[in-house]
Amino acid sequence: MTDSSNFAGTFTFSSLASYSAGQPELFTMNQGNPQISFAQKEYYTFVQDEVQVRPSFSLSLGLRYEWQSNMDYRNNLAPRVAFAYAPGQGPTVLRGGFGIFYDRQPDIMNQQGALYDGTRGHQIVLSNPGYPVPYDPASPPPPSLLRIAPGIRTPYLMQASIGVERKFGRGKNLFAVDYTMARGVRLYRTRNINAPLPQTGSIPDPNFANIDQFESSGRSRSNSVTASLQTALKNRVDLLAQYTFSKSMDDTSGFASLPANNYDLRPEYGRADYDRRHRFNLIGTYRFHWGFRAGTVVNLSSGIPFNITTGYLNNGDLMPTARPPRIGRNTGAGPGYASVDFHFAKRINFRRTEGGNGNARTAGSNLEIAIDAFNAFNHTNFKNYVGTLTSPFFGRANAANPPRQVQVSTKYHF
Repeated sequence: MTDSSNFAGTFTFSSLASYSAGQPELFTMNQGNPQISFAQKEYYTFVQDEVQVRPSFSLSLGLRYEWQSNMDYRNNLAPRVAFAYAPGQGPTVLRGGFGIFYDRQPDIMNQQGALYDGTRGHQIVLSNPGYPVPYDPASPPPPSLLRIAPGIRTPYLMQASIGVERKFGRGKNLFAVDYTMARGVRLYRTRNINAPLPQTGSIPDPNFANIDQFESSGRSRSNSVTASLQTALKNRVDLLAQYTFSKSMDDTSGFASLPANNYDLRPEYGRADYDRRHRFNLIGTYRFHWGFRAGTVVNLSSGIPFNITTGYLNNGDLMPTARPPRIGRNTGAGPGYASVDFHFAKRINFRRTEGGNGNARTAGSNLEIAIDAFNAFNHTNFKNYVGTLTSPFFGRANAANPPRQVQVSTKYHF
């Protein structure tokens, strides 16, 4: 494959005023051979057994093993166990489980690590460059490298859950409460191991600028409680309502996530990018006569966080990831999310007789015509909030989720 992205270079400006004055804060460019070829083998296997210990108690056991040829670590054993217990075989059911779930190493990590390892290619990262010519080609700045940390491990998630479900009344009436705990271990991140030392300000290896290293040193923790109610009214209305209160914390946003301070990762622990404390979902379906059916889906949730940065290279590490003093990661808070969808459909049934000589049978098919309206009230749900303090758009969104969309569809079932 060939990856020649950013081979022409990119200037980064700290503000519009700096852009108008032609004073960039940073210049980055990739150099070298953009062609790369590598092989990666993956192997997965899984065994599972279900045991009915008693009529009221069932147990499920499983074990999964994963292997990737480009990693030295081989102990990716992932056990899982789950149970269901109905005391007295009554209307109450207790459910629980625990499992370990491994991530995989993305192909792009191997690709980037091979492209910019200093042999095939490298990166140019320069602070306060000239403009429009960033540096004198006769005396280029020290190169920057990108590599995978020796002994990198596969990230994994440990998840446990416990819940109770109770059937009440007649028909489909269920109420359930579930608690889920998840802990992420050895999560991926990127760290500049050649950043200036905090005590002296000197660079560990002066032959290079940045040495960005893919590591598995992150962590996460999540807790959530979900209450759900499912009911049917007069055999025509089906309702499912669900409310979730959760809290998700971590110290990395993924394999390309760089910390504000490469030598102190403690301030990175904060709200996860996907953390929504409150979520409410409602699904309703109404069955009319003559094959007509209507439904709605309501989604409401609190906002997700965004990161706040200064826009300057405060830490001297050639990366604009610095945050203001005493400001942790993802301390900005975006607005909530609200969307209502509608569905209306008509089903037309067809029947035909097949066969003969006393072996005739009736076969059926149907045609369904439907119209769907997504975000029917056209509510604007903003996203991607700007967290750079020097930007005139600080605290404002630069994108939004889709507006109202109407879809007409036809399905034929036979």
